[in-house]
Amino acid sequence: MTTLPPGIPSSQDAPVNSAKLATVTVPVDRVRNPAAEDSQEEWQTRLRSLEQWVCELLIKNQQLRWALMEMEQLKPMSNTK
Repeated sequence: MTTLPPGIPSSQDAPVNSAKLATVTVPVDRVRNPAAEDSQEEWQTRLRSLEQWVCELLIKNQQLRWALMEMEQLKPMSNTK
C-alpha cells in the first residue's frame, strides 16, 4: 500500500465538503470567452492533444500496474529461504 507524506490527508480522511472555494472578482470586460474567440480547428487540435495525453497516461498506468503485479509475485519468493 502506498502511503502519503505526513500532513497530506487521504481521500478517505477528508470530508467531501471540506474544500473552501476562493472567489475572485474580475471586471466583465476582462473575462475571456474562449468559445467565441477560438476557431473550430483550434478546439479540434486541443481535443486531439488531450486525447493523446489521456491515452499516454492510460498506457503508463497499465505499465506501472503490471510492474507492481510482478513485484508482488516476486516478493513472497524472496522471503522463503
